[in-house]
Amino acid sequence: MTNKKVEPVKTSRLLPVQRAATIFARVSDEQRVVSSARLIAGLTLCSRILGLIREGVYAQYFGTSAVLSAFRIAFMIPNLARRLFGEGALSAAFIPVFARAKHDDDIDHAPRLAGSVFTLLSVFLIAIVLLGEAALLIALRFHPESSTLKFTAIMLPFMAFVCVAAYLGGLLNTLGRFGAPAASPMLLNVLVIVAIVVGAYSFGLESTALVYAACAAVLCAGIAQVALQLWSLHAVRFQLRFNLNWKHRDVREIVTLMGPMVLGLSAVQLNTLADILIADYFIPDGKGPAVLGYAHFMYQLPLGVFGIAIATAIFPLLASHAAAKRWEDLSSAIAKGLRLSFFISMPSCVGLILLANPLVTTLFERGAFGEAGTQRVSRALVCYSLGLCFYATQHLLVRAFYALKAHNIAARVAAGAVVVNIALNFALVGPLAEAGIALATVISAVVQVTMLALMLRRRLPPMDLRGLFGSMFRSTLAAVIMAAPVAWITLSSAFTSPAIQVVLAVPGGALVYALASRLLRQSELNHLLRRQ
Repeated sequence: MTNKKVEPVKTSRLLPVQRAATIFARVSDEQRVVSSARLIAGLTLCSRILGLIREGVYAQYFGTSAVLSAFRIAFMIPNLARRLFGEGALSAAFIPVFARAKHDDDIDHAPRLAGSVFTLLSVFLIAIVLLGEAALLIALRFHPESSTLKFTAIMLPFMAFVCVAAYLGGLLNTLGRFGAPAASPMLLNVLVIVAIVVGAYSFGLESTALVYAACAAVLCAGIAQVALQLWSLHAVRFQLRFNLNWKHRDVREIVTLMGPMVLGLSAVQLNTLADILIADYFIPDGKGPAVLGYAHFMYQLPLGVFGIAIATAIFPLLASHAAAKRWEDLSSAIAKGLRLSFFISMPSCVGLILLANPLVTTLFERGAFGEAGTQRVSRALVCYSLGLCFYATQHLLVRAFYALKAHNIAARVAAGAVVVNIALNFALVGPLAEAGIALATVISAVVQVTMLALMLRRRLPPMDLRGLFGSMFRSTLAAVIMAAPVAWITLSSAFTSPAIQVVLAVPGGALVYALASRLLRQSELNHLLRRQ
């Protein structure tokens, strides 16, 4: 990229969207993506650590009880809405259109567009929440004993707040601000932890009463997340211009794109919702959703910290290349993103499989969480972990299609993956319980990634497949080398304590993987370690 000299006085007069683009022009695309991904990953890691503490609190007070299953099902509804209408489909539809608007000669175009979408989204979400609450009140008249319905009624307004916060986070990403959106989930984790611990110790609450406290904390967290994003927008001097101009061509384009994107980008979340509902119905003791929730969080830990961070950081770049019709650059950026995603997810996959039982024992087995729960969660975690590389790749490939505005293709593939997952759920839940549901998720992810990769290859200039597959082979070889000491630690009679196994194996495995990657001359390691 050719660096352009920018006069300080002129730069200061630019709008935030233009100023961010000018600053970004001074660094390479690769440096920009890695630097942004590193920031997102660091903040997401902090959030996931808090999430780990939150899951430990769940284990202490709820174990794998039916009341925790009810809470997980109730929380899935607003959380799925966040994926569909917030950081998922809306952001994927909004970012390419907004990226084009930033370069418009009319400097008010981008703020007006952002304000229109914000206003329209807010009105839509308020209407959905009101309709949903009315439906829940009717349902409670027929099932007044249902804890799931009661918890859902309390947390449903969280859907509106978290979706608005996710949209504002996507807007901040296009302005080159990744910190506040990545830090936002920490507010949820902190408030839920505080509500449960304070409720138990200071007020003596137990079981269902503690879950009600957690539901109230979730609602407060939604308000706090919106406030954080608005403060961040104010800090970069970007003013949302509220209006209901949904007839503007850009707004109509975003709404049109969102339809198929709802399914395309949210296949993993739809599969997760199907997993939990099928587990709740077909696993007799009512503990299936609680078990899957622990396993789901564990495999999402490395995926959220690294895989989704890379996809989030690279999406504005993909949209920019596609808008400028720089197809060679777009193809190259996707290939680099795939290499980086695989490099990070492969050791995570191997590590979680080998350390599933010691990790679950160390993190959760206390209080109401017993040994039987450890065995069930560990089996599900092993099966989920088999697909970790495919989950990370799926997020990146879907965003590549949305940058190309080929959203219909991604939607059709996602619909097929959801059908495969649900069919396999019914087939495997009987003989394998939660592990069968997790295995169905893996197979559907493999199907989706394979189809997306084949279709993407037809639409773009050829990637450097030799370099891509060579990098994947070296990452796999380094992970195999890493597996030897990790397996020895977990199987050796010298280390019988699960906590000691985890303490030794996690940093030891990471060090071995880094050294092996260095010996194999993996360039991805240098990209991650290089400072901006």
